[in-house]
Amino acid sequence: MEKITYYFIRSWDDKLKKPKGLLRRRIVDGVVHEEEFTRELRWEPTEFFKLYRLGHDDDQYEEITEEEAQAFIARTEEKFRQHPELRDVVKFYRSPSEADRSDSSKEATD
Repeated sequence: MEKITYYFIRSWDDKLKKPKGLLRRRIVDGVVHEEEFTRELRWEPTEFFKLYRLGHDDDQYEEITEEEAQAFIARTEEKFRQHPELRDVVKFYRSPSEADRSDSSKEATD
């Protein structure tokens, strides 16, 4: 059996209630999978919750419904379909490990 809980990532001073990103925690047969919806428009592993527990709490997270998560995904996919160039400029939350992967892959292509 699978249980999924969704979360928005928000800035502490977020007055507009505009999420910075989307997370989910899936529990499958007792195994926890923590993932973020990335600019690649797919779910990928994240260290956000682990880092948050360790005090890296520059951003906060709040639990949301599956419907809110699906609406965020639909809006994001539609935005990128209409404006594919935004993939490079839209600022999603990037965990330190994702930033490292991206920087090292960029160096490899330079």
